[in-house]
Amino acid sequence: MNKSLAALALVALCSTVQAAPASDADDGFLTGKFFRSGSEAMRAAYVIGMLDGFSYSTALGAPDAKIEKLRHCISGMNANTKQVGTIVDQYLDAHPESWGEKMQPIVLRAMRQACSAHGLALD
Repeated sequence: MNKSLAALALVALCSTVQAAPASDADDGFLTGKFFRSGSEAMRAAYVIGMLDGFSYSTALGAPDAKIEKLRHCISGMNANTKQVGTIVDQYLDAHPESWGEKMQPIVLRAMRQACSAHGLALD
């Protein structure tokens, strides 16, 4: 993804999160409900940001092997920004009970499900 576009999306997202009610952006992280109310571009940018964050989680002690499996899955699906956003959108559509949760575990569960469906299990 073009770094300028990613930076612009991050600025827009930060502005959106800052303006969100506390119940929808708890501790600076979006809930599924608030995520669903955003534009398609905002949702896709948020998911890419989460996946980028996961890719650097080894700096905080996450196992390299798990992160590499996630990278391998995304490249194996040939998923672009819009497609990974759609993966999470579809997961939320199928799991309305998760709308009150923070987005980090939602994104991870959605990616686990999509990877598994493509024969690229993360676990």
